[in-house]
Amino acid sequence: MQRFGGALNLNVHFHLLQIEGVYELKKTGTTKFKKTKSPVDLDIKNLVMIIREKIIKHLRRSGYLKNLPPDEDPTDPLLEKEPTYAGLMSASVRQRIALGERQGQKVRSIGSGFGYTGDLPELKGRLCAYLGGFSLHAAISVPRHQRDKLEKLIRYTARPSVSIERMSLTKNGDIKYELKKAWKNGVTHVVLSPHELIEKLCALIPQPRMHLVRYSGVLAPNAKMRPHVIPGLTRAKIKAKEEKNKDPDEKTPIKKSSWAKLLARVFEIDISKCIHCNGKMKIIASIKDPPVIKRILTYLGLSPIPPPLAPARMRELFVSM
Repeated sequence: MQRFGGALNLNVHFHLLQIEGVYELKKTGTTKFKKTKSPVDLDIKNLVMIIREKIIKHLRRSGYLKNLPPDEDPTDPLLEKEPTYAGLMSASVRQRIALGERQGQKVRSIGSGFGYTGDLPELKGRLCAYLGGFSLHAAISVPRHQRDKLEKLIRYTARPSVSIERMSLTKNGDIKYELKKAWKNGVTHVVLSPHELIEKLCALIPQPRMHLVRYSGVLAPNAKMRPHVIPGLTRAKIKAKEEKNKDPDEKTPIKKSSWAKLLARVFEIDISKCIHCNGKMKIIASIKDPPVIKRILTYLGLSPIPPPLAPARMRELFVSM
């Protein structure tokens, strides 16, 4: 599930990697892959109609879409529970600012299309379809055994929402974000203040317990046929491989691990090993008395005075950069 658009706006859409066929489990315990026919334009047209119908039904059941009288506004469960978060997402979808001095105004942009309010792409070509705000593009395929192309496609679908290389500061301290491709009306950049940038990034954060990467079918983690469709793996081999790769020191889940293990996992800094002999280190004492700490640091030739806290960067610091 991808939540972002090219202008740091909230644009929820899906990237799906689908096996073009089905697996058949035989009585002998082996599987056989049966390739299906590639879809045609009519299949994609019918599929986008089904997707549109099912999503609208789901939104109605969830309370987001209701048949209301003209004088009554629809209710949003998320708006009632988290009004600020819902407001950020709503403004991000509409390319507007939700908070601050420019509340309710359009996101500033650079290019011949200054004042741009929205762009509905016209999808044309093979295996592409568009219907009432729902679009489906199914023209990308990866031939078998071409793992490099598959990796490239997966990297594209799993890319982060922000490209630091396309972000720069203006003279007055605003953030100028270059679009990957210029819009049809000529817009090439969007301009956000530091607070507006934080607002847009907050709208891109998913709700708790909402996983953005999901597996289904035979590739799901607990699928019974999964060990049979992975080449060279059976349940016994999978269990043996997990036991072999298991860290003997890691006896607790990551959420209950020590800071040393978390540092080693995230930053590859293992403070539990000696940098000279690679031996395992252990805590022999915890010194909390300031005079004792000062004496030890002074003896080692280190300053006992902690460095001052740097002030938060204000807008004036952006201007001076």
